[in-house]
Amino acid sequence: MSRFVLTVLALAAAADVAGAGGLERNAAASPRPGVTAARPFTPPALQERTLANGLHVVAARRGTVPRFTVQLVFEGAGLAADPAGRIGLAAFTADALLEGTATRSSEQIRQEAFGMGGSIAASSAHDFSVIEAGGLSEFMPDLLRLVADVAQNPSFPEQELASLRTRALQTLLQQQASPQFLSHRAFRAALFGDHPYGRLAPREEDLKALDRGAIAAFHAGVYRPEHATLIVVGNVDAADVFAAAEAALGGWRGTGVRVAPLPPVASPTERRLVFVHRPGSVQSSISFGNTTVRRSDPRWYAVSVTNSLMGGSFNSRLTRKLREEKGYTYSPLSQFSALADAGVYRFAADVRNEVTGAAITDMQAEMERLQADGADAQELTDIKQYARGLFSIRMAASDLVADDLLAAYVFDLPRDYLSTYQSRISAVTPDDVRQAARLLVTPDRSVLAIAGDWNAVKEQLAGYPDIRFVDEKGAAAEAPATRQAP
Repeated sequence: MSRFVLTVLALAAAADVAGAGGLERNAAASPRPGVTAARPFTPPALQERTLANGLHVVAARRGTVPRFTVQLVFEGAGLAADPAGRIGLAAFTADALLEGTATRSSEQIRQEAFGMGGSIAASSAHDFSVIEAGGLSEFMPDLLRLVADVAQNPSFPEQELASLRTRALQTLLQQQASPQFLSHRAFRAALFGDHPYGRLAPREEDLKALDRGAIAAFHAGVYRPEHATLIVVGNVDAADVFAAAEAALGGWRGTGVRVAPLPPVASPTERRLVFVHRPGSVQSSISFGNTTVRRSDPRWYAVSVTNSLMGGSFNSRLTRKLREEKGYTYSPLSQFSALADAGVYRFAADVRNEVTGAAITDMQAEMERLQADGADAQELTDIKQYARGLFSIRMAASDLVADDLLAAYVFDLPRDYLSTYQSRISAVTPDDVRQAARLLVTPDRSVLAIAGDWNAVKEQLAGYPDIRFVDEKGAAAEAPATRQAP
């Protein structure tokens, strides 16, 4: 190292020391300012109109930057709508929408969106599929026409479908090499059984069976204006949005047979353990949880706060217990996913083989403690402030406002959802948390899924007498042979 570099480093170190001393003196002289009261939040005003073909249009003016976001949402067109034997059809259809229309190639679709200062994409969740685009406000009518063409006139060219299928198969192979994915997939399948909500990914044979005819028929049945919502948020006028929507989508008529409604969800009535054996694994990837409230349930706010307190934030109880206190794992987490007909709570962590049982025991103990004692006042105050703060940040971006409006319309939430969210979060009490914890998971009625080396952890799971095994493809498997000691 040169003398010049050494000199610079020495000067920098001296400056750091001097700066630190100054900071200490300033801190002693000036106490840290307290947190001020939250500023009032005013949600964007919504204007709505339903076109003659049944398409519902929602416009919300937001922001001063000349940009906007559009989402064309199709209810009942999501992953749960996949017919038996064609798992992956909804996601594949959404991906294929952008591969060409009767008048545009896939490259033209993307270039046109880019030329309007934005982009276009399509995706599927369990309860819906969505075409999302964004760009400069001056191009709003043109971008709506592009979205309308993609929604109404996909050509599903064979060559592009073949490329999509190849990429999907490669993604599936990558997923099947991930213990986190294997644990999550086994968890969902064990939790929901044959219900469509139990599907996390297609099988290889499902993807190979997706032909153009099946994709076109699925599109005709579920991409229909009468059960779609067009959401436009940004620096645009509602009158202009309604005029552009009528011009681009007013003449659209649905065809095909609509997908049947979903069957009811049955929750576990006992403890279930499913194991994915990965010989030689040095870690166990754990998923633990249960079904809980659907998105439209008024208790959603309390459950959401409780999940953040339990494991859904970095300062959660599970993080403090399993990471900071025990050192079992770097990043434990819990997820609360509320769907149209059910909710899912899942705790997830990757832990060393030798502490697999202890991590599960500690996680269950934390949940039982929350169910018995609830949250203390300061803990609850902090987590509610965290939730309100995240919401305020979301409301600053038009695409995230559109996401929240999508949830409001797809899950039939009250129309005042945006304006009452923060007050409903603030109203959650310690007793609400206690009750919500009981809605999240009860250890004696739950699902535990582990991807790891069975022989390395089996002694720690002796409390689970009924254990099912599945392979990396999700198929039932025999119990692993006992490994002989060296």
